[in-house]
Amino acid sequence: MAPFKNNQDFSSEFHIQHAHDRFFRESMQDIEIVLPLAFLLLPSKVQSDIDWATVEIVKASWLDENLREHRSDVIYRAKNLSNDQWVYLLFEHKSTSEKKIHFQLLRYIIDIWDQHEKQNGPGDFLPLVIPIVVCHCKKPCKFDNSIKSNIAIINGAEEVIPDFRLFMLDLWFFEPEQIEESLPTVALQRTGKVKMLLLALKYSRSSEAWNILPQIIRISEKDQKAQKWKYDYLKVVLLYLASVINKGFIDQFWKIVAKEHSGGEVYMETIADAFREEERLKREKAEREVAELRKEIKQKEAMIERKDTELKEEHTELEQKDNELEKKNEQLYRIIQGMLKKGMDQKTIEEITGLGSSEIKQIINSL
Repeated sequence: MAPFKNNQDFSSEFHIQHAHDRFFRESMQDIEIVLPLAFLLLPSKVQSDIDWATVEIVKASWLDENLREHRSDVIYRAKNLSNDQWVYLLFEHKSTSEKKIHFQLLRYIIDIWDQHEKQNGPGDFLPLVIPIVVCHCKKPCKFDNSIKSNIAIINGAEEVIPDFRLFMLDLWFFEPEQIEESLPTVALQRTGKVKMLLLALKYSRSSEAWNILPQIIRISEKDQKAQKWKYDYLKVVLLYLASVINKGFIDQFWKIVAKEHSGGEVYMETIADAFREEERLKREKAEREVAELRKEIKQKEAMIERKDTELKEEHTELEQKDNELEKKNEQLYRIIQGMLKKGMDQKTIEEITGLGSSEIKQIINSL
């Protein structure tokens, strides 16, 4: 399963990473994907303590828009049957191995706790947050399932480390085609979408993609009619794959779609329109950012100009004061000079002018 290697791949690493994040986040808005994935990864004891009828998505409205755009985590919550408290399911995906994944998840968990208390007020307990990570790296995901491996620990201080574990699905080892074998009976009713999601992620950067694409299409055609999907999830998957595959193989990609799907040509046109729309939105966003930057520059230039004017006015005012002081000094010098011509001694001049002896001496010496 070697990744594509082609000099004509024009997609930047950032764009591809963003495509992975966006596809995962968009897919995980669907409860029919979330539930089988949760049953696939959570231990049976945990599953039995959750009231799955109460599962609902948590909108990350407290996140900054720019931050939310580049975060792939999706949050759900459900009631705990044991104590009627909320249990939060934090779904995250990784396309590259990140040594400090626990630090990132810990920040997300704290975000959830903060938002939970803002909405519900402080309670006797913080809600349980269960991190679930789907990993589809180019090699096995070597995550140490502990935060301790990243900390310089002093012997005897282990207890102060805020450690926790996560549930992880490493697609390098997992075969999505056999997902039914890994799920309990209660979760077997609707597995088509989650299988499409995992297949697309697992093989998106592999030469095996061409063998898997027909399988994804067949799953879609079968389940979409039988289960009456509310939206066309195949379009979401194809748009993602077209975004991340090597551009030198895009024609081959569309040939397979046209061959395997009865409406393949329609998909080609629809997704081409989606790409054009995405480029238009990117361009408009860039134009808005440039306009905001120019506006900010103009505001700063105007502020600098005002400061410059204020400095010039202050400089002019200081010059005027210097001139006035110089005139007063000249008048004082003439007065003292006149006193000296009339034979007044230094002590008398000091008494009349109120100046000190050193100042009078300095004036006399200058004269």
